[in-house]
Amino acid sequence: MNSFQVYPLPASDGSHHIDDSGKPIYSTRFKEVGKFHSPGLAPVLDESGWYHILPNGKPAYEQRYEKVWGFYCGYAAAKDFRGWTHIGSDGSPIYGERHIWVGNFQENLCSIQNQSGFFHINTKGKKIYPENYAYVGDFRDGIAVVTSQIDGQSRHIKSDGSNLHTRSFQSLDVFHKGYARAKDENGWFHINQDGTSCYPQRYTNVEPFYNGLSVAEDSQGRRIRINEKGEIVDILSEQYITENEHFQSLSADIVGYWKSLTIACTIKLGLVEALPGTTEEVAKKVGTRIEMARRILRATTELKLTIKNKSGIWILTSKGQQLKLSHPTSLAFSALEMCGPLLEKWKNLEDIIKDKKDSSDVFAEAACSDGRYKILQDMMNSYANRDYQGVAEHLFLPSCGIVIDAGGGLGSLARQIKSFQPKLEVKVLDRPEVCKLARDRFSGTNLEWIGGDFFQSWCVQADVIIMSRVLHDWDDNKCEAIFKNARAALKKNGKIVLVETILSENSEECGLCDLHLLTVSGGKERTLNEFIQLGNKCGMSLCGVNKISALHHAMEFKNT
Repeated sequence: MNSFQVYPLPASDGSHHIDDSGKPIYSTRFKEVGKFHSPGLAPVLDESGWYHILPNGKPAYEQRYEKVWGFYCGYAAAKDFRGWTHIGSDGSPIYGERHIWVGNFQENLCSIQNQSGFFHINTKGKKIYPENYAYVGDFRDGIAVVTSQIDGQSRHIKSDGSNLHTRSFQSLDVFHKGYARAKDENGWFHINQDGTSCYPQRYTNVEPFYNGLSVAEDSQGRRIRINEKGEIVDILSEQYITENEHFQSLSADIVGYWKSLTIACTIKLGLVEALPGTTEEVAKKVGTRIEMARRILRATTELKLTIKNKSGIWILTSKGQQLKLSHPTSLAFSALEMCGPLLEKWKNLEDIIKDKKDSSDVFAEAACSDGRYKILQDMMNSYANRDYQGVAEHLFLPSCGIVIDAGGGLGSLARQIKSFQPKLEVKVLDRPEVCKLARDRFSGTNLEWIGGDFFQSWCVQADVIIMSRVLHDWDDNKCEAIFKNARAALKKNGKIVLVETILSENSEECGLCDLHLLTVSGGKERTLNEFIQLGNKCGMSLCGVNKISALHHAMEFKNT
């Protein structure tokens, strides 16, 4: 049978197959049937299990499985007691391994999931590249979309596992007629095969191009068609977002503090650590009445942090688990800091905007309180543990020499650097109280903590100085002072590497984060040109930029 064969279709009751006239093509009836695929086999289920049949309704082989799917590229996905595999038309597995999940072969390559993640295999069951991903899609025309386990970004790869281009996106499709749908922090658009955007506009949604035009939805809620330049060709629907939708959205924004303060309350009460338990048990553990425990648990359930199982026991959801103090990327410390001291700073926003009040040094303030500076450092360390996975390879690092992680806190990035280049001598420069905390917690590590002040002469010399998410905490004058002190601490031919968010010149992204930096420390997010100008003022020139994630880039500066 060739690929153009028209096969019988499943009957409406799903128990057998019928011909073009609607007549059954065999007398047997099954519990469930699927479609016929080349080489002329269809999946069916009866009392004996799942298997494939021929067009005459007879079994194609003797084996039975817990589940089978249709054939693609001559192979079908099948599950036995060991897990998922692929079988040939004779019903035998084509390789020995079993997996958590398998896709269908496309272009003789297939998506697979095991304990390590997702990847692709060939028809011999062998991985076609060493990497594991958070997810992988099917290949089409030799290209597939993969999602990184490190930064959650999606990229295009070729059939040998290499990158098609250097760009990454929040969401991504395979190519259709030369273009692929992509999404960044500003919305949806189309890209070319080199990963560049076809146009500067961003939309709420876009569909694949159909004969040169794509249906899209713009920020006003209109359904439109655009050409390959992103220009509006015609308007299909004038359904603007209604006033009621605006009201509901704005109202939710106004009461957003309900959520953050409820989360902070659960941490302070010890509710997260009190679970699992019944309502009565939780009330006793946190020291409140049963009615109050029930009310706070109702709110945490609305926030999808908790859920009550069939036995009446309250447990944490996977989302709620990230509020446990022991979680490696716990957000409990963030909840306490954001809804405590930092919230008080936000109340000064109007005066700061009007230049009636200056921002203060949040780090110096925290140092005055033993408990406060520990919470602040734990908060930043949790974010670092999540964000710095796989970062070291982008930092323009040498194979040997001295590297200083300035403002490195509890050493999350420094440990990544040391793991990536073990011959490097890695030191962390930070406030004295932070260094003492780090030494107490990480004694015996191969890192060195050096207490100091960014605004005084640094008592250390290095081949590379890393400042990751440091400069955005300070205004331009203080950044220049820090940059000059860092440059003075460099050895001959040394370099400074910044890790920061880079704002687009003509975009309005990161506005709220920028206000947060303004209110808590007087800092700001900057464009690439602003970083270049800062370096030039300090006698250094930008030599390279590496994209780390959708938000962060590494910038390499050397002496002019």
